[in-house]
Amino acid sequence: MQWQAFLKKNRLEALALNDVIAALATFMLPVIEAASVNATLTARWQAGGPWSPAWSG
Repeated sequence: MQWQAFLKKNRLEALALNDVIAALATFMLPVIEAASVNATLTARWQAGGPWSPAWSG
């Protein structure tokens, strides 16, 4: 399987492809939805943390 070869070649921890796809979807879906309606995305990525509403302080 190509996924397993990719992990081995890049010396990455063994992850299930379904789990990676789910994580990418969670991460990217707000961006894709905002772009699809030409809206500004009001979320930020904080290192070590999930997407959250933009801080307004």
